Amino acid sequence: MFIEPDGSAFGVYNAVLTGETLLGQRQITIDGNVLRGDVAPDGRVYFSGIATVNLGDGTPSLSGVPFSVSTANNSVRLTVGSTTLPAIQVNSGDITIN
Repeated sequence: MFIEPDGSAFGVYNAVLTGETLLGQRQITIDGNVLRGDVAPDGRVYFSGIATVNLGDGTPSLSGVPFSVSTANNSVRLTVGSTTLPAIQVNSGDITIN
């Protein structure tokens, strides 16, 4: 993704959340278009946009869902709609923001 000095941004964000339910493993996918962003002087990054969310349960995907992401010290915190998930540590792979 690219974040412009005026706070506008463009790019894509994709997350796959895997968990267990009473019926077995389930994957929720979030495919978002990044619209806004900011890089703080201390290196923290924030970005947000609109996503399509597939709940992985056979129901139709939800479109137009707001999301936001913040990163700091190799951790990522995701908010989808009004739900903020706990921050997770990035142990492998990388986060690239231009």
